Amino acid sequence: MAIPEEKQAYAETIRQLIPVNELPAEVQNEIIKNADLIELNKKDQIFNQGDRDGYSFYLIEGEIDLVANAQVSSSIKASTDRSKYPMAQLQPRQFTGVAKVNSIVMRIDRNSLDKLLVVHQGQGESADAFGDGLGDNTSTLEVDIIDGDENESVDWMTRMLQSEIFASMPSANMHKLFVLLEPIEYKKGDNIITQGETGEHYYIIQEGKCDVLRQTKPGAKELKLAQLSAGDGFGEEALITETVRNATIRMKTDGLVAQLSKDNFVSLIQSSTLKAVSNEKAEEIISQGGKWLDVRFKNEHERSHIDGSIHVPLNILRMQADKLDPSLHYVVYCDTGGRSSAGAFLLTDRGINAFYLDGGLVNHPELAPDDEVTQIPKPPPPAKSDTQKPASREKAATSSAEPAKHDVKAPVPTQDSGVEDEEMDPEIMATMIDTELTRTRMEIERAKKSDQTVISNQETAKKLEEEKERLKAERVKVEAEVQKMRQQEEERLKIVQQQAD
Repeated sequence: MAIPEEKQAYAETIRQLIPVNELPAEVQNEIIKNADLIELNKKDQIFNQGDRDGYSFYLIEGEIDLVANAQVSSSIKASTDRSKYPMAQLQPRQFTGVAKVNSIVMRIDRNSLDKLLVVHQGQGESADAFGDGLGDNTSTLEVDIIDGDENESVDWMTRMLQSEIFASMPSANMHKLFVLLEPIEYKKGDNIITQGETGEHYYIIQEGKCDVLRQTKPGAKELKLAQLSAGDGFGEEALITETVRNATIRMKTDGLVAQLSKDNFVSLIQSSTLKAVSNEKAEEIISQGGKWLDVRFKNEHERSHIDGSIHVPLNILRMQADKLDPSLHYVVYCDTGGRSSAGAFLLTDRGINAFYLDGGLVNHPELAPDDEVTQIPKPPPPAKSDTQKPASREKAATSSAEPAKHDVKAPVPTQDSGVEDEEMDPEIMATMIDTELTRTRMEIERAKKSDQTVISNQETAKKLEEEKERLKAERVKVEAEVQKMRQQEEERLKIVQQQAD
């Protein structure tokens, strides 16, 4: 896929972004072609504290200040390690992103990226999550890898019912399943599903054998990865994650294959076997001896992860599943829930008690690294005395935020990490205070108009009025400082002009 000329200059930078760097070259080209490159002028905002959105933002060029509660918490510079990761993607947004200088930011739909990660499993991910050194060329299939020499005389229904997924299904669902299965005859060489196509059905082989084939890139020779026989099911991953097929299933012999529509698969199988849990429920499972299981790529896990979690990337989970303890319960997680839902279904099929974190890490700030979390909303504290610096000029005190329920490890910023704690430009501060003032006024208006007892409480209204006055005074100080700086600049220019004359 050709890359537009205007994006050629940034192509190599985008390829290094995480986890884009785990995808095949042709998929990276697709991302580069479709991603939005947004040009920001100094002081432009790219996202706002408290907002919810479905995008991941990467800094391509320039520098971005992360502002929390009208104070600069940190800065991200292009071409640093930190700029390779999405900026402050927790939902709701914990920071406002403000361009410190003219900058370029790439915006990509978060769920679309996650689906690409599910379909195109990374080719360079190490399989050493448990130290067995399987190598770097393992990949996830949407089928069970089995021994091709299974005894064909075994009844397909008996083998199917031996699967943990079907064994755990309610009897009523199982009865409906057999009624709704639609058998179709296939000839040797026929494709049942084709890599890259949209998934619309789940399949169970009743007679014959199939080969599992995959192309690592368009035009490449197909690689045979496994063989399936009567009683084996396949095709679930594309239905669960709503992505395209990541392998081709071709008849090795004449045979009979039953198909089940996507809607029936969801209602009869997925709904009864795939279990999403809230963070509160996950906490309960972990407290009772369960384990967190991270199925993201290695560099994502190293950037930040829940303390004590096991790391097994999705692309090797099938081969590592037998090394998990079947007596334990696992809560599988990723960034959005896409990869973790596929992982939880895969483990359930193998008789392992697995759940997945609903919404993924981006929707659970309480599980995030401390340097990515702040309190929302919390205006800057008032100055204690006239001799003290205005609160708006103090450095952000993110350490005052409530501690996360889990100790999530994050790398300590190094010299080239792009993190800088510094005072904010007074003009940016004035803009942020103006925003806070507007919010306060809106709260006051709502307090006056609302019939709710809590909102109409006189004490609440009084506090809001006091907050409004404090913000007004704060802004006066900042505006005075801005004016002073302007006067100093004008005087400096006059001196320069006089020297030039």
